[in-house]
Amino acid sequence: MRPARALINPQALRHNYSRVRSYAPLASVMAVVKANGYGHGMEWTAKTLRDADAFGVASAEDGILLRDAGIQKPICLLEGFFHPDELPTLVRHRLSSVVHHESQLWDMEHAGKIDPIDVWVKVDTGMHRLGFPPEAIPEVIKRLKVCMAAGRVRVMSHFPTADNRFDSVTPDQIRLLDKLTQNLNVDRSLANSAGIVNWPSSHFEWVRPGIMLYGATPMIGMSAAVLDLKPVMTLASEIIAINQRRKGDAHGHDQRRQLELEGGFAEGDEIADAALQPVERQNQQTADYPA
Repeated sequence: MRPARALINPQALRHNYSRVRSYAPLASVMAVVKANGYGHGMEWTAKTLRDADAFGVASAEDGILLRDAGIQKPICLLEGFFHPDELPTLVRHRLSSVVHHESQLWDMEHAGKIDPIDVWVKVDTGMHRLGFPPEAIPEVIKRLKVCMAAGRVRVMSHFPTADNRFDSVTPDQIRLLDKLTQNLNVDRSLANSAGIVNWPSSHFEWVRPGIMLYGATPMIGMSAAVLDLKPVMTLASEIIAINQRRKGDAHGHDQRRQLELEGGFAEGDEIADAALQPVERQNQQTADYPA
């Protein structure tokens, strides 16, 4: 059998979740498991993080997979529903949805007689990708609170540059969301992994950790080790050849590799930044790539 393998560590995942809790002890946690749990397996990740208060996924299909796997915690569609035909599916599987556009709001208002669906209204505080403009939020909330298809209404937004500790946009976003929601009596969510680590005033009632759960740093200039985050996935293989070369000889496709590991050229495309990680031999670091 091929010796190349990806090793998944549930203890590391739970440890990283505990770091989220230590940074934001008063907030509820929506663990983001989209993109197949960042490549770690969505169902496995959700089952391992059974103490999370909710899970964030990309689509109704992902939410159904988690329900079929036995996950009972709240599940939110972070991109929202794509077509009004999905609304009965959301009801059937008890999925909540982000509402970020007037078309979705209209669909809910004209959904007919269905059980209510909990919603997260997304406001664009600076990401400029998805979300209602800030000035529209009071009216959107008002409409949803009288909409028969809407259950509990919450508000969220997203950071574009919170990974920079010295960013000037992030504080403005925090102040804007706080001001917008002061008199709305709704739960709020703004903090992604970077917000959790470095912007405590962004924690509000809910935080949404993603990349830090899996052991990667969310911050520029701060390593995962400094943040006490542990890698959940490690790539292991075996040395299949050690060849002697004269000093200065070029070698390999990128003219740098001197140690050959089984795994195959271009067979690790789904393992992010694998070539940037230290290489260890019998627990001894032997090389860092790139050189």
